[in-house]
Amino acid sequence: MCPLHSHPQLPRWVRWVLPEEGVFKLNTDGSYNHEMASTSAGGLIRDTAGRWISGFIVNIGSASVLLAELWGLREGLRLCRAMDLTHVVSEMDSMIAVRFINEGRVLENLIANLLLDIRNLMAEFEVCTLQHTLREGNSAADFLAALEHSSPPGTTILDSLPTGLHSILIRDSMGASFFRY
Repeated sequence: MCPLHSHPQLPRWVRWVLPEEGVFKLNTDGSYNHEMASTSAGGLIRDTAGRWISGFIVNIGSASVLLAELWGLREGLRLCRAMDLTHVVSEMDSMIAVRFINEGRVLENLIANLLLDIRNLMAEFEVCTLQHTLREGNSAADFLAALEHSSPPGTTILDSLPTGLHSILIRDSMGASFFRY
């Protein structure tokens, strides 16, 4: 049993869930490529019908996966603010990152500044929540995070869909479910 869970996880169906009316959903993810020793993140914003609004990819360089997860969330929140979105629900598949942010943990290291930035950004929205989703419910963000390992460091805002993402968005908006053991 994983120390993050107080009870064993039962098999279940997992899917991406549409946000409520008037709310935008931000999904983010971090990625580490062992062959390139590269860390990246990616994310996307969708509306209540599951339609693409915008997205981003960022090459972070050499860092931990937790740092990439948090960096991705911060970049996604910055993008939401730049677009003047006021009601946002954020999802990521890193339970540790979600807990650090939602429980207000204070750390004395490199991640502490990222946590503070994220909390401050979240406070700027009328409504902004962060929740955990399993990997199967975060496949579009996972796809984007894995794209960025080979490009120069920095953030790229995506105004159009990258090749290969369209089918994932359609699958998500149709409510396709995956069985998780």
